Amino acid sequence: MFNMSNYLKFIHSKNRSQDEHYMKIALEAAEASKSQGEQARGAVLVLPNRVFIETQSVISTGDPTALAEINVIRKVAPLTRNLQDAILYTTTEPSTLGMAAVIQSGIKELVWGAYDKVNGFNTANKLNLGGVDVKYLGGVLAESCYNIASPSLKEHLKYETSVVGNI
Repeated sequence: MFNMSNYLKFIHSKNRSQDEHYMKIALEAAEASKSQGEQARGAVLVLPNRVFIETQSVISTGDPTALAEINVIRKVAPLTRNLQDAILYTTTEPSTLGMAAVIQSGIKELVWGAYDKVNGFNTANKLNLGGVDVKYLGGVLAESCYNIASPSLKEHLKYETSVVGNI
């Protein structure tokens, strides 16, 4: 059986308050997304000396790839070709599509809030990273990330009070 832990490294958070700070910003973005009629998902991409924030826009654009994490990567990619020093914060565990964008962009650290038991790349064991080293931390402010979600999204999500990951 495929073991995701062979490919991902858990983040033993260097600074839990920093993770919570950026997750709160992602939650604000998710609230903005929700107020625009989208699923409540937000993403924050942190680079040294720069922070970028995005919401999900799948419904308004009709683009099924307009996930919050992909939108923020699209925003930043033209500005810098090197995202290896970036940390991506997202209110929900990325799907295989979102995680593919993380891998292709070169992002090496990923932090999320609520787990997606149906579509989440890690929880649902749906993605073989092919040896790519991505550090991750899940469950940061998970209850808040879960609570902001719409009822239909909550059917997919779960929150755990313990933080798990691979750094």
